[in-house]
Amino acid sequence: MIVNSSLIMLLAAIVAFCLHATAEWKLVQQFFKADLGRARIAARTDGYLETNDEKTTAIIEVKPYARVLDIDQIQMQESTQIAAAIASRGFPDPETHREHLSSFILVSQSRHEVFITVPRYGINYIKYLKGESAPLSLLKMEQYGPWDIFNSRSLANLCGILLALTISASRKQKTTSSSESGNS
Repeated sequence: MIVNSSLIMLLAAIVAFCLHATAEWKLVQQFFKADLGRARIAARTDGYLETNDEKTTAIIEVKPYARVLDIDQIQMQESTQIAAAIASRGFPDPETHREHLSSFILVSQSRHEVFITVPRYGINYIKYLKGESAPLSLLKMEQYGPWDIFNSRSLANLCGILLALTISASRKQKTTSSSESGNS
């Protein structure tokens, strides 16, 4: 919990004095359950980024040990979290719902290193998750980093990126809310 708290406090501090950042990083586990065809999966996160309209745009996963010690298990867990999150959003079609691809990320910390992972998938992956017949299509996890939290230059770079992601999530929420109210 100490490691989780330190990452959330860093994320909260990054956006504390930015009026454009209305999305909020939360130190609350989020639980995703999903029925995938005949299978059922469940995943729990260590925290998340929530917009004012209560949409999750990023999930957080923290490990107190170095990633290289258990890389396969960690990547499997993170992929499961992403798949469960996609399913919990109602299996959005990535071709018609591009905002799901550009705004949904995974921020993970393994000991002193932070990574940002962006999931990429196509309609056939959605069909696969639903248990429908489709050509094989897999989830691609594009991972960026690591950023070393003990290196001031690396940390400053990471903070700038995370602030930009938070502002982007805040603006997408405002844009979506504005366009929905204009259509009523």
